[in-house]
Amino acid sequence: MKNNEINELAAELWSEHEKALSALFLHRPGLRGEIANNLRELIDWDKYVPASEQNRERNIVIFPKTWNKIPVQQSGNETWGGPRVLGFQFENLPEKKQLDLMLIIGPSSDSKTREELAKKVFKHFRMTKPEKRARYKIKTWLILTKEDFEKSESELFKKIKSKWNVIEKEIKKDVPKILKITTVSAESN
Repeated sequence: MKNNEINELAAELWSEHEKALSALFLHRPGLRGEIANNLRELIDWDKYVPASEQNRERNIVIFPKTWNKIPVQQSGNETWGGPRVLGFQFENLPEKKQLDLMLIIGPSSDSKTREELAKKVFKHFRMTKPEKRARYKIKTWLILTKEDFEKSESELFKKIKSKWNVIEKEIKKDVPKILKITTVSAESN
């Protein structure tokens, strides 16, 4: 078959079956795993530690290694593979056309310290009062939009890499603020 014949056939198939083909593309086997693997390749593991407890494809939780020295981190419980309470979570939901990165306050063995930390961090970021839950979402960065999931995998992964680079720069700006808040929170207890 020649290219122009293939193009004509593809156009005809697309015009007759656009919804079905779009749904197949979005829900193709392994997309969540492919995105998770792509994220793991992008992360500089000299700077971050992965959580031990996590759904390895849906939620990928990481911690900056430099945060291990923060006193409040020691109030975390062992759920994340060490006493860590502050971290970042990638929420990988291609079936909902969503990929986000969230700064979170997670499980803690000291609920009082965790609640005080949540109040101070939420106040600093001018957020509403935190509700009691397993993990507080402090800040969310949108990595992929619904429109991005219509693109080819190579375009999808280029966008993930580009957004991760931008987010990492933003994180570096926020880290000193967060460290100051968490240090004050730890010292006040």
